Parts: sequence; structure tokens; C-alpha cells
Amino acid sequence: MADGRRLTTWQIYASPVRAGDRRGPYRFVEATGEGIGCVDDVARAAIVYLRHHQGTGSTKSLASALEALAFVRALRAGDGTYYNFVDAGGTINQTGPTSRKGLNWWTARAFWATAEAIRILGPSSSSAMVAALEVDARRTVGALARHLEGRRGRFETIGSARLPAWLVAGAADVTAVFVLGLAALVEAAPDPVARDLLETFAAGIAACELGSPGRYPYHAHMPSRALMYWHAYGAHMLHALAVAGRVLGRRSLLEAACREADNLSMHLLISGGPIWGFTPPPRAYPQIAYGLSPQVLGLLELDRAADQFAPPAVWRERRGRSRAPVDHGRMAGLMGSWLFGTNPAAEAVFDPLTGRVFDGIDPRGVSLDSGAESTIEGLMTMLELQRHPGLAPLVEAREIARRAPVVFEVEAGACPRSRPASREEFSGGKGLTLAPGSSVTLDAGVDPGAYQLAPVLVRDGGGTGEGLSIETTTRHGARRFEVSLPSASLSWPMAESAPPTEVELDRSSMVTIRLAPTASAAIDLDCIVVQPVVEFRVFAAPSGRVAAVRNLSRSPRSVDLPGRPERTIVPGLASLLIDY
Repeated sequence: MADGRRLTTWQIYASPVRAGDRRGPYRFVEATGEGIGCVDDVARAAIVYLRHHQGTGSTKSLASALEALAFVRALRAGDGTYYNFVDAGGTINQTGPTSRKGLNWWTARAFWATAEAIRILGPSSSSAMVAALEVDARRTVGALARHLEGRRGRFETIGSARLPAWLVAGAADVTAVFVLGLAALVEAAPDPVARDLLETFAAGIAACELGSPGRYPYHAHMPSRALMYWHAYGAHMLHALAVAGRVLGRRSLLEAACREADNLSMHLLISGGPIWGFTPPPRAYPQIAYGLSPQVLGLLELDRAADQFAPPAVWRERRGRSRAPVDHGRMAGLMGSWLFGTNPAAEAVFDPLTGRVFDGIDPRGVSLDSGAESTIEGLMTMLELQRHPGLAPLVEAREIARRAPVVFEVEAGACPRSRPASREEFSGGKGLTLAPGSSVTLDAGVDPGAYQLAPVLVRDGGGTGEGLSIETTTRHGARRFEVSLPSASLSWPMAESAPPTEVELDRSSMVTIRLAPTASAAIDLDCIVVQPVVEFRVFAAPSGRVAAVRNLSRSPRSVDLPGRPERTIVPGLASLLIDY
């Protein structure tokens, strides 16, 4: 450091010295303009080392954890927040937008690591490091308490949603990481202030729940004020609710976590695992380990809570008929198989000989770059899965079939009287502007069955989309459905999914989206999400086949699962894991 202290940091980015050599030497790549090491990564490395020490007693991991914590402490701002980057000369970057102090991502992760160290190493430890960390934690708790002043209990209306105004940085994703730290502090020792903050912030995350089992975003706790945009990065909302519910003994928080797990997480698993997100159409790439770990950790926490509490009411049907809960631990195992080859590249993203986790998957395959974040998040995932050896056969599972949503890009259709449009909110950046009276027709060409059609459009705060309709043509005839959109009341552009329309489609189907001649304004149309009413993904595991299945309809539906001789009946609005 500039003051003469010697600290250890972890390389932010690294690439193979020889292109394509995943097991040879790697070279350090600096984060240009930011620095050579950052709290955001090193704090998470500390958690990995602490948990490995906790599970194995490794003194080497303990020493590495203490080195990482020393680096984190060196970037304290003195008010309970942290700077993020340090440069090669040991100077802290205090002004860069990715490094300034505040209640932000890097302070949240520093706080989580600090609290995990206190919980694992012991609040009564005589260690000078633990005593110093307790002081640091109290300062951040104080900063969080100050943040709540004048905000606690207030809500704001955004579009048609009523969302809490007291979330840290106005976002549930950042708040969720602080909740993980607060829960660790409360587990470590009674602390009424930390417990109050934990209850308040967890309740705020729970209040961000949107959608329903049959409509996007499927009971997700949305990460930010961009209501229809769910991203995998740092999406610890499920994880935080499960941990807070267990630590506080709050069934309502566990039920909220279960609703997200049984709907959004199951949809994510069926859609391909740690895809980039839903915007609201599914965006497959890039797929990165930091999108995997929050899901696996959250599902395993729910599995742990199920051993501690009676099944929540959400695990029972409304009419009182008992239904077995989704096994969240087994879902976590299937999610984790992404690391070992159940992914679009059909290659392992983890190299056991070097310990590297590669930087993810894009349409070209596995990126052989290996930065700190991917390796740390991947190792955190594997550490937690290793605590559940019974899940090993599912981690080894491989996909053999899938029936998942398809995105039809409208710019590829026949569009008389419509004109091309480009917007950053569009998937792929392209779409169409439909003028009153114009339409676009696409060739559906899907397997026969029931589907939900959801047009995705972008509005700038005005208009209601009146007169929008969907017309389908199959060999059995034509049908027309009216689409009613709520008034847009946002002051910024937002992609949104129209209410889904259920239709029967087959290989001969054509789909037309039409704006009535009487409509008051043109609309910008992005795409159409074609969602199977019963979606599934089938895996082959060493013990047999397992299918993840979800029914978006209120009524029971049947489905043919590959390799299963009889048709499977799926209850309405149900998610299931089926072994056969």
C-alpha cells in the first residue's frame, strides 16, 4: 500500500498465455482505469476460504481468509462503507464510479465477509482480527440504520407496482447481500439493532414480489426499479429471504422464497440454468458462474429450512389437499450440473486440475478467460454442493430433452406498413414500430400443443396499447384474441410483456400481431415470447431420468415426457421434479 503496508490481493482478470490452453499458465490482465485488486472480489474470496476452513479445518484456508480480510479492511472509508479498487502502486481509487465509497455492491460484500468471519471464527474469539471486524461491522450497521431514517415503511408507486422506498441503493439485489451479512451477525450473537435491520430489509425484499405462477415474472423478487428486468448477476433475493426466514423464524419470508423457487427458479432451470436473465424475453447469453451461485445457495438454504420448520402453507393446495413440496435441494443439484457440462457448450466450466472456473459461456462456447469473480463464485457453489453428497448424481446429470420458451423476433416477420425500429431496450436492439392499422406475421412452426403468446413492447410512458390483437392461423382454422395493456405511467422507457394469451399451435401455425386502425398511437414491438403452457427439461442421471416440469395453467394438464411410457398429469400451477 502507499503507506508501506504489504497486502495480498486476488487477480481480477486472467487469460491463458497460449490461446486455447485451459491448463497451462495464465497471465494477469489489469482492469484498465480501475486497479489491480478490488474489495468486490476479495471479500467473496474471504467467504470461500472461511467456509472451506469451517468445513475442513484447513489452516491454509484460514490464513488466506485472514489475508483477504486484511485487504478488505485496508479499503475502509471510516464511516462503515468501503472503497473498491487499489492500483499497482497501492493507492486507493476513491473517485472512480466503480470504486467510490457508499452503501453499494462492494460495501455489501465487504460487510457480508466481515459478518461471516465473525460468525465462523467466533464473536468471543480473542483474535485481534475478529475484534477489529466487530468494530467494522458495527460501523456498517450504523450506516444502514442511518439509511433507514425517514425511509422506513415508505412505499413508492412505479408503474402499476407499489414498492418499498427503504431498500439500499433503491434495489433488492444490493439489499439482499446486506441481508446475508445481517443474518450472519444475528446468528453469531444477539444484536437487537442488527436483528431489527434484518427484519426490515428482508420485509422490503419480500415486498418486491411480482407476477404469478402463470404470468411473468413468476413470483420473482425483482432486483431493481426496472420492473420487468430480472438479471442473474447478484440476484441473491431468494437466497437472502431463505436465510432471513430461517434465522428469524419467519414463515412468511420462507413462503416468499418458496414461491420464487417453485416458479421463477424452476422456469430458470427449464430455460437452461444460469441464463443472463429475462428482459422480459429470456436472454440466454452470457452464462456466468455469478448467475449460478445465488440460485444454488438459495435453493440449498430452502432445503435446510425445510428440515427446521414444518412445510409452509405455500406447499399445500388451496382446497387443503396435501401436495408434496418441490425438493429444492435436488433442484440445486440440477442447477449445479451447469458447471460440469450441462450447458449450451456441453463442456465443463470448471477445471479440477487447476481449480479454475472459466469466465462463462457465450454463443461461441466456453470462454477460457478466468477472472477472480467467476472462480470465486464457482468455488462457492461447489463448496455448498459438497456439503450435500446425496446430490452428486444430480450434479452429474445431463440434459436429454427440453420444451422451453422460444422468442420470435418480430423484425424477421412479414410486416406491411410497419417500419424497422432500433432501441437499446429491444432484445438484439431491433424491433418494429407498428402504426395504427399495421401488423406483423410470423411463422410459428412449433411442436403441437398449448402455448402462451406474450408480445413484448417498449413504451415511453404514454398510451395504453388499445386495439392490439393476436391472430393465430392453423390447419384447424383462425382465431383472434384482444390484448389489453394497462396505462403506462413511467417516466422512462421500459420493455414490458403484454398479458399472455393461451393458444393452440402446431407446425403449420402463423401468428399475426395487429394494431387496430383506431389506436391512438404507434407502438414499438420487440418480440413475441412463445411459452409452452407445460414446460419441461429432462435430465439423465446415474440413477435414472429426472424431469423438471411446470404447468402455467390453472387446470391440470398432461404431457408426454421423453422415455416415460405413460402421459404425465401435472396439477394446475404446479412445479414438479419427476423421477422415472
